Amino acid sequence: MPSYSGRRRTIPTTHQSVADQPLSHTSRLLLAVIVALLFFENAAYGAVEAWSELTALAICAVISLLLAARLVVDRQARLPATVLWAPLTLFMLLVLWQATPLPWGVLDVVAPATAHHKAALLDVQSLPSAAISYYPPETWRMLRLMLVGAAL
Repeated sequence: MPSYSGRRRTIPTTHQSVADQPLSHTSRLLLAVIVALLFFENAAYGAVEAWSELTALAICAVISLLLAARLVVDRQARLPATVLWAPLTLFMLLVLWQATPLPWGVLDVVAPATAHHKAALLDVQSLPSAAISYYPPETWRMLRLMLVGAAL
């Protein structure tokens, strides 16, 4: 039976933790813009006015551009690997599909109740095209706000 001296052996590691690595300039700038966005949205009461939504959208565009620049410049930078990308993408595609005008025949097959109600409300037999959404501009606005959340 081998004897145990009571000393612990440590294995030297060359792996450095992500938290121990210094942040690059683009990462620091990205973090500062994200913090600024979070403070701005709280100060603007959740970004519900048109000017504050536009400002939040512009800040998120800057965040997206900085992230793209970081991915191009820093070869070790990667997007987070998470399963949340699939449902987020599918939900955005669903919203996009609902806001896009479809030919009346397609709308009648895909959403017959919506086609019937729209025809009854407008007092017409059919339209050249119509969206599934009853108010597409608001659906587009909600998609833009969803992109703000996706950027974060």
